Amino acid sequence: MALNRKGLNSDDNILADRMDDRIKQIDTSTICKVISVNTENKTVSVLPMVQMNDLNNNPVDHALVNDIPYIRLQAGSYGIICDPVVGDIGLVVFCSRDISNVIKNKKVTTTGSKRTHSISDGIYVASLLLEEPKIYLKIIDETIEIKGNVTVNGNITATGDIVAGKVSLQNHIHSNGNNGGNTGKPSG
Repeated sequence: MALNRKGLNSDDNILADRMDDRIKQIDTSTICKVISVNTENKTVSVLPMVQMNDLNNNPVDHALVNDIPYIRLQAGSYGIICDPVVGDIGLVVFCSRDISNVIKNKKVTTTGSKRTHSISDGIYVASLLLEEPKIYLKIIDETIEIKGNVTVNGNITATGDIVAGKVSLQNHIHSNGNNGGNTGKPSG
């Protein structure tokens, strides 16, 4: 905050200084590096990547922030599992109140403390600043593209044709399958 013309020790400047100090204590979000992942508890330990400054303006590393939950794209019992991995860089947001009791009880509950806007109440939202993935699911307009091997534990139902290479599931024929001639299209 800018100093006003009344002098360094004016009430306005003292108040502005105190407000500025308090604002600097509020954590909102930051970019972090994933140091460890616990997929059972769905938590990560992260290291904030933007250093702090000491009173002499020297850079100071943050301490490791442990056991913060990470987000999965999920609704009810349906979801996409793409857990963070060690080395990912991602965005962590910090809740306005202590969320430890909500994490522990998974229901509406009181705050665990009077803590507000604390780095201890972080949630790892998403990875960013990464190289292009080698395995992916991409949705563009009306097309879903999958790159990588696919394992299906369940049935596949298609209303349209399925083509593997250049062979159509609905329109392929077998040579030498009908007393020496080609078969007709599959029926069924």
